[in-house]
Amino acid sequence: MRQEDAGLNLTLTAGERVGILGGPGSGKTALLRVLARLQAPARGRLWWGETEVTHRARWFLGKRRTFIALVSANPYTTFAPWTAIRHLFTSTQRALLAERFRDAGISPLSVEHAVRTLSGAERVRLALLWALQNNPQVLLVDDVFRWILPEMWRPLADELDMRAGKARAVVVASRFWQALQTTEHVIVLENGTPVEWGPRAEVLTHPQHPYTRQLLGKT
Repeated sequence: MRQEDAGLNLTLTAGERVGILGGPGSGKTALLRVLARLQAPARGRLWWGETEVTHRARWFLGKRRTFIALVSANPYTTFAPWTAIRHLFTSTQRALLAERFRDAGISPLSVEHAVRTLSGAERVRLALLWALQNNPQVLLVDDVFRWILPEMWRPLADELDMRAGKARAVVVASRFWQALQTTEHVIVLENGTPVEWGPRAEVLTHPQHPYTRQLLGKT
């Protein structure tokens, strides 16, 4: 996957983990929506694998939509609250749903319940299971961490990493740098523009840009 000529040249390979760090309004969600081709880039080009999808028609994208999956930033609007959880999965997957829920820290009893009965953390896990059901090659995770207690950020990030596996690339966006500890690389966005990028440890330990230092509390 590449986005070029727009201030950012990004290529994702299987197993790679990339973090997008930025405050509210920095452009994290917009970038993920462009990568998922839910909105067209203002300029530049976008590929899914070997196929350029920058200006492809909706019917064409529909045939390849399983290439990429996006976990929304708000687990309370991802699913209609009255939806029965079991209706979100195919009949074949329902047989494994109770076990998957148990592994994800969700009560197996919730399978027959409505989405509204789940906590914020459980809804995030449900959204992750739902996003992975079609085995996408790229998983995009918007800033779900703002709905979770800080002590749960690292366990949830570890869970995202584990469930995604090494066969797919993962992009995690957050305003909280602590939530990006499982990523290998970090890109810092300010007003839609990348102002700093590099290996996670280097960016978080020795930030060069004033905006990065502000986000890290090192100003």
